[in-house]
Amino acid sequence: MEHAFGDIIQSTLELICRNARKVLKSEEFTNLRLDCLIEIIQQDSLKVGNEIEVFEAVYRWGLAECARRSLDPSNPENLRFCLAKPLNYIRFPLMDPEEFTLVVSSKKLLSLEESVELLTTFLVPAERRKLLPAGRFISNPRFYITDPGNGIFIGRKFTSSSRQVQTVFSRSGNPNGSETITFKSTHALILKSICVPKALFQTHGPSYVYSYTSVKACVVASSKGFASNGIPCDESDPNVLGIPLNPPIKLGTEGKLTLSFSGKLSFHQTTSNACSWTSLSLGDVFPSDGFNKVVTNYGNFLNVADFEGEIQIERPPWHGLPLNCGIIEMLEFELA
Repeated sequence: MEHAFGDIIQSTLELICRNARKVLKSEEFTNLRLDCLIEIIQQDSLKVGNEIEVFEAVYRWGLAECARRSLDPSNPENLRFCLAKPLNYIRFPLMDPEEFTLVVSSKKLLSLEESVELLTTFLVPAERRKLLPAGRFISNPRFYITDPGNGIFIGRKFTSSSRQVQTVFSRSGNPNGSETITFKSTHALILKSICVPKALFQTHGPSYVYSYTSVKACVVASSKGFASNGIPCDESDPNVLGIPLNPPIKLGTEGKLTLSFSGKLSFHQTTSNACSWTSLSLGDVFPSDGFNKVVTNYGNFLNVADFEGEIQIERPPWHGLPLNCGIIEMLEFELA
């Protein structure tokens, strides 16, 4: 019974996350209990366009909570009292600096110290923010599934606080450094990009500096017999390696897609001369020894029920790896 109850809660949360934009704007949202509010806004898979939408919903909840407590909401101290816990779960570092200034700062809910911390964060380019000391607010990106004008994103979230990269045995002999997925959609799809974690390539740990300039990706889509080799990777994000597909791949409504890598990885110690790079073949990063270097704590791909249709991404039954293992973290589509 307890297990069934947990399944119901999880299913309800998934439904809320898929319809988050409607839920956050609803009148019922302002009547939630505090613990339910926090449970919703802390979800990585909350489907919103940006973090401002989350803040505005929480702000509305705070106004309603002030009314329930007979507090004057025009007094920022009263609002801050009611929102003391929820504010900790809003991912302010993900916001656009201009929107933060116009929408958040004007509400005077954050302390001077908190505002200075966030403004300092905004001054640092996104790819270098990992060099900053850990801040008060959560900065992990949400898995936004739709973002108007920027396509349709479907991703996996890891089931603990960080990715766990390990080497596991593949029963079917799946080539190391590759992954195959199947897709099925009610609409014809175009694949624009793929993202994989950089941690898969960091053979000497995060204390080394890595260059991915000579890393090349190969994407094979069986639905159209398409193969794209030697795709230069975008390494601007500190955590993931982006694979932009130019031109994008027309996939149709269902089929199979395989991602693999070739080329070389370069690295050097952070304390050494930046000119003394060492190169390593991708065949050595992902050796053909019957084992696969993968992230081992992924959840399933988030299935989308939106845009009057559905996209489902799964693992072929013959793939040989557990469902929680893989290298593909995010896919970007648009409708054909």
